[in-house]
Amino acid sequence: MIEALLPLYVKNHSLGEYVFDHGWADAFERAGGRYYPKLQASVPFTPVTGPKLLIGTAEDHEEKRRALLSTACQVVERFGTSSLHVTFVTEAEWASAAACGFLQRTGQQFHWENKGYASFDEFLGELSSARRKNLRKERAAVRDSGITFEWLTGSDIREAHWDAFFDFYLET
Repeated sequence: MIEALLPLYVKNHSLGEYVFDHGWADAFERAGGRYYPKLQASVPFTPVTGPKLLIGTAEDHEEKRRALLSTACQVVERFGTSSLHVTFVTEAEWASAAACGFLQRTGQQFHWENKGYASFDEFLGELSSARRKNLRKERAAVRDSGITFEWLTGSDIREAHWDAFFDFYLET
Protein backbone atom coordinates (compact mmCIF):
# COMPACT_ATOMS: atom_id res chain seq x y z
CA MET A 1 0.00 0.00 0.00
CA ILE A 2 1.35 3.42 -0.96
CA GLU A 3 1.42 5.79 2.01
CA ALA A 4 3.03 8.83 0.39
CA LEU A 5 3.98 9.96 -3.09
CA LEU A 6 5.98 12.81 -4.63
CA PRO A 7 5.82 12.96 -8.44
CA LEU A 8 9.12 14.28 -9.83
CA TYR A 9 10.34 15.33 -13.25
CA VAL A 10 13.90 15.76 -14.49
CA LYS A 11 13.91 18.99 -16.50
CA ASN A 12 16.45 20.55 -18.82
CA HIS A 13 14.63 23.92 -18.85
CA SER A 14 12.15 25.89 -16.78
CA LEU A 15 9.32 26.02 -19.30
CA GLY A 16 5.89 25.01 -18.06
CA GLU A 17 6.41 25.98 -14.44
CA TYR A 18 5.26 29.61 -14.25
CA VAL A 19 8.30 30.18 -12.05
CA PHE A 20 10.69 32.57 -13.67
CA ASP A 21 14.10 31.28 -12.61
CA HIS A 22 15.90 31.85 -15.92
CA GLY A 23 17.94 34.63 -14.30
CA TRP A 24 19.07 32.25 -11.58
CA ALA A 25 19.98 29.65 -14.19
CA ASP A 26 22.01 32.14 -16.21
CA ALA A 27 23.81 33.51 -13.14
CA PHE A 28 24.61 30.02 -11.83
CA GLU A 29 26.01 28.95 -15.19
CA ARG A 30 28.09 32.15 -15.54
CA ALA A 31 29.56 31.32 -12.12
CA GLY A 32 30.60 27.90 -13.42
CA GLY A 33 27.65 25.86 -12.17
CA ARG A 34 25.17 23.72 -14.04
CA TYR A 35 21.53 24.64 -13.28
CA TYR A 36 20.04 22.03 -15.61
CA PRO A 37 19.04 19.33 -15.36
CA LYS A 38 17.01 20.03 -12.24
CA LEU A 39 14.46 17.92 -10.41
CA GLN A 40 10.96 19.42 -10.36
CA ALA A 41 7.90 18.53 -8.27
CA SER A 42 4.86 20.30 -9.67
CA VAL A 43 1.76 19.86 -11.74
CA PRO A 44 2.96 20.68 -15.27
CA PHE A 45 1.51 23.86 -16.78
CA THR A 46 -0.47 24.55 -13.59
CA PRO A 47 0.56 27.46 -11.34
CA VAL A 48 -1.96 26.44 -8.69
CA THR A 49 -1.21 26.11 -5.01
CA GLY A 50 -2.04 22.65 -3.77
CA PRO A 51 -0.51 19.54 -2.27
CA LYS A 52 2.60 18.21 -3.99
CA LEU A 53 3.74 15.92 -1.15
CA LEU A 54 0.87 13.47 -1.45
CA ILE A 55 0.10 11.78 1.85
CA GLY A 56 -2.55 9.13 2.44
CA THR A 57 -4.73 8.98 5.50
CA ALA A 58 -1.83 8.44 7.89
CA GLU A 59 -1.80 10.65 10.95
CA ASP A 60 1.95 11.28 10.80
CA HIS A 61 1.80 13.76 7.90
CA GLU A 62 4.87 15.70 9.02
CA GLU A 63 6.99 12.56 9.24
CA LYS A 64 5.82 11.48 5.76
CA ARG A 65 6.54 14.93 4.28
CA ARG A 66 10.07 14.87 5.69
CA ALA A 67 10.61 11.34 4.37
CA LEU A 68 9.47 12.39 0.88
CA LEU A 69 11.73 15.44 0.87
CA SER A 70 14.69 13.47 2.19
CA THR A 71 14.20 10.78 -0.45
CA ALA A 72 13.86 13.41 -3.18
CA CYS A 73 17.22 14.85 -2.09
CA GLN A 74 18.71 11.38 -2.50
CA VAL A 75 17.23 11.26 -6.02
CA VAL A 76 18.98 14.59 -6.78
CA GLU A 77 22.28 12.95 -5.80
CA ARG A 78 21.56 9.72 -7.65
CA PHE A 79 20.63 11.40 -10.94
CA GLY A 80 23.18 14.21 -10.62
CA THR A 81 20.66 17.00 -11.00
CA SER A 82 21.54 20.44 -9.72
CA SER A 83 18.67 20.88 -7.31
CA LEU A 84 15.13 20.03 -6.26
CA HIS A 85 12.30 22.49 -6.90
CA VAL A 86 8.92 21.90 -5.24
CA THR A 87 6.62 24.70 -6.38
CA PHE A 88 3.16 26.05 -5.52
CA VAL A 89 2.96 24.00 -2.33
CA THR A 90 0.56 24.27 0.58
CA GLU A 91 1.56 26.28 3.63
CA ALA A 92 2.13 23.07 5.63
CA GLU A 93 4.41 21.67 2.90
CA TRP A 94 6.27 24.99 2.70
CA ALA A 95 6.88 24.86 6.46
CA SER A 96 7.98 21.21 6.28
CA ALA A 97 10.47 22.02 3.54
CA ALA A 98 11.89 24.87 5.62
CA ALA A 99 12.26 22.54 8.60
CA CYS A 100 14.27 20.22 6.32
CA GLY A 101 16.61 23.04 5.36
CA PHE A 102 15.12 23.96 1.98
CA LEU A 103 15.31 27.53 0.72
CA GLN A 104 11.85 29.04 0.68
CA ARG A 105 10.63 30.76 -2.44
CA THR A 106 8.31 33.65 -1.74
CA GLY A 107 6.07 35.42 -4.17
CA GLN A 108 2.60 36.73 -4.65
CA GLN A 109 -0.42 34.86 -5.93
CA PHE A 110 -3.99 35.95 -6.33
CA HIS A 111 -6.70 33.43 -5.55
CA TRP A 112 -10.37 33.68 -6.45
CA GLU A 113 -12.81 31.74 -4.30
CA ASN A 114 -16.41 31.00 -5.16
CA LYS A 115 -18.33 32.10 -2.09
CA GLY A 116 -21.30 29.99 -3.13
CA TYR A 117 -22.56 32.33 -5.85
CA ALA A 118 -25.70 30.98 -7.46
CA SER A 119 -25.02 32.95 -10.65
CA PHE A 120 -22.55 35.24 -12.34
CA ASP A 121 -24.85 38.18 -11.61
CA GLU A 122 -24.70 37.34 -7.90
CA PHE A 123 -20.91 37.46 -8.11
CA LEU A 124 -21.07 40.79 -9.95
CA GLY A 125 -23.33 42.14 -7.21
CA GLU A 126 -20.39 42.17 -4.80
CA LEU A 127 -18.29 44.37 -7.10
CA SER A 128 -18.28 48.12 -7.57
CA SER A 129 -20.40 49.55 -10.37
CA ALA A 130 -17.31 50.31 -12.48
CA ARG A 131 -15.99 46.76 -12.19
CA ARG A 132 -19.41 45.26 -12.99
CA LYS A 133 -19.66 47.46 -16.07
CA ASN A 134 -16.15 46.56 -17.21
CA LEU A 135 -16.68 42.81 -16.78
CA ARG A 136 -19.99 42.92 -18.65
CA LYS A 137 -18.32 44.89 -21.45
CA GLU A 138 -15.42 42.39 -21.70
CA ARG A 139 -17.80 39.41 -21.78
CA ALA A 140 -19.94 41.07 -24.45
CA ALA A 141 -16.85 41.68 -26.60
CA VAL A 142 -15.95 37.99 -26.45
CA ARG A 143 -19.54 36.92 -27.18
CA ASP A 144 -19.82 39.40 -30.08
CA SER A 145 -16.51 38.25 -31.59
CA GLY A 146 -17.97 34.86 -32.38
CA ILE A 147 -15.66 32.95 -30.05
CA THR A 148 -17.25 29.74 -28.84
CA PHE A 149 -16.28 27.41 -26.03
CA GLU A 150 -16.31 23.65 -25.86
CA TRP A 151 -15.63 21.86 -22.57
CA LEU A 152 -13.86 18.53 -22.88
CA THR A 153 -13.17 16.05 -20.12
CA GLY A 154 -11.63 12.62 -19.80
CA SER A 155 -11.63 10.49 -22.93
CA ASP A 156 -13.05 13.38 -25.02
CA ILE A 157 -9.61 15.00 -24.90
CA ARG A 158 -7.58 13.80 -27.88
CA GLU A 159 -3.90 14.16 -28.74
CA ALA A 160 -4.69 17.08 -31.08
CA HIS A 161 -6.22 18.96 -28.13
CA TRP A 162 -3.09 18.42 -26.03
CA ASP A 163 -0.92 19.55 -28.94
CA ALA A 164 -2.99 22.75 -29.29
CA PHE A 165 -2.86 23.31 -25.52
CA PHE A 166 0.93 22.99 -25.58
CA ASP A 167 1.22 25.43 -28.49
CA PHE A 168 -0.97 27.95 -26.63
CA TYR A 169 1.13 27.47 -23.52
CA LEU A 170 4.35 28.17 -25.43
CA GLU A 171 2.83 31.44 -26.62
CA THR A 172 2.47 32.60 -22.99
